[in-house]
Amino acid sequence: MKSSDHQFICQFLLRKSVQELAPLLEGPILDVGCGSRPYDEYFDKIKKLNCDLDWRRGALDVICKATPLPLAQNSFLSILCTEVLEHVPDPHTVMKDFFRILQPRGRLLISAPAWWPPHELPFDFYRYPERGFRFLVESNGFRILRFLPRGGLYALLGQLVVLMMPQYFPSRFQRSFWNMLWLKVDSWRQNYGISLGWTCLAEKIV
Repeated sequence: MKSSDHQFICQFLLRKSVQELAPLLEGPILDVGCGSRPYDEYFDKIKKLNCDLDWRRGALDVICKATPLPLAQNSFLSILCTEVLEHVPDPHTVMKDFFRILQPRGRLLISAPAWWPPHELPFDFYRYPERGFRFLVESNGFRILRFLPRGGLYALLGQLVVLMMPQYFPSRFQRSFWNMLWLKVDSWRQNYGISLGWTCLAEKIV
């Protein structure tokens, strides 16, 4: 991840949120929709099982959809699932499967976008406002322990402009300057009524 990337603001804030919450997970961990496994460094001392739909995305232990997961009940202490829920047609079924797989008081670190342009079509179904994401988690047997916005209004504006109007940022220096500027402004203003997305740490209620 480079500061000149067109998606840098979103990627930076997502990684920062996962890094903050990762120490609160215990193994074994199931990484659902792991892709290229960008967060392995945060779990290097914990047993981790990696699953995804597409084997071409990285080194996988299990090839499967997000639901139904071919794993036993109460088989994991933690689940990591980042930016997957927008791609499944029935997210409540996915959450129920997470509940089934987690041990009592097991923890779920999960993220979802509030805004992002269409991607991975045709499998792009949802975006989540804060209350909608909280409802999805809490209505499926979980208690929210931490709930982090990924930036506020200014991070969203900065990301929107550089992503949707790339013709105005032809050089890496311009993109890097723009990205870092809007992240700094966002950190000063901390207007989290609107966000690029949410990262949540939740616990299975027993």
